[in-house]
Amino acid sequence: MITPGRAKLGRPGGPFTSGGAGQFPASSLSWHDSSRVPDHLTGLALAPPLRIGGSWLHFSELDCETNCIGRAIMQIMVVQPRLDTPKFHQTEVWAQLVLCDEGCARVSDFLVSALRVKRSSVVRRMHITVYHARRPMPSLLPISEAIRLVVPATDTRFMVLAPGGENPRPELDPSKLKVGIRIHRKSAARATILEFRRRLLQHETRQVLGSRAPSTDLRSAFGARSFQPHMALLRAGSGIERNLTPLGAAFRSALSELTFDRFVVDIVRRNAGRHGRIC
Repeated sequence: MITPGRAKLGRPGGPFTSGGAGQFPASSLSWHDSSRVPDHLTGLALAPPLRIGGSWLHFSELDCETNCIGRAIMQIMVVQPRLDTPKFHQTEVWAQLVLCDEGCARVSDFLVSALRVKRSSVVRRMHITVYHARRPMPSLLPISEAIRLVVPATDTRFMVLAPGGENPRPELDPSKLKVGIRIHRKSAARATILEFRRRLLQHETRQVLGSRAPSTDLRSAFGARSFQPHMALLRAGSGIERNLTPLGAAFRSALSELTFDRFVVDIVRRNAGRHGRIC
């Protein structure tokens, strides 16, 4: 038996330790000062506890010659289990105003010819998301409705689709991030856009919201806190130049207006399986 204060493990790349939980490199293990060990774990073993990820290992023997944990591991107690699986929502609600096919083709052609980007970098199904929630809304049904909403191109401004992307910022590189257009606050089309958004807000019952404050025209209960009508044009990594101002001016000059011809509400349900595929 060795003295706990003198116990050491193998150097990186050294031998493997073995025990009931399988095999793992000794370099992945580390001693913890006994003063930091939870009270309910002290006094359970003859050697100080060892932590691997989120588990405390307690053992009574340590073979110094081979730098391996002895064959008698007393127990494994999980104190802070690792949560490698991200939080997963099984239902999402999307409400979108979809740009007409002709409009998508015109915008795509402009981006490829004028901005010299690859067509694969252009978003295919261009749309404005008026509402998004990662919650089931029992009173809501899917919708696919023919509409006609015309947004003058002069009411749009290019932006990086990231927090603070309305204005140039040194840490936001348009060539590496998503790029799109926003509809400025003074646009007459915003009133119609908000009407479509309000159709979803009426389904935010207390059961759906929980402790959250309900959404408004400008604030969202779920997802991004502030609502700003925008439409993605380019995927991340398009290589577009940093200065978006002349690009926006060229866009507004080439395209007189943008016509949206469909209002869609999608309720996306995913299974609880490992890969979360859409049902």
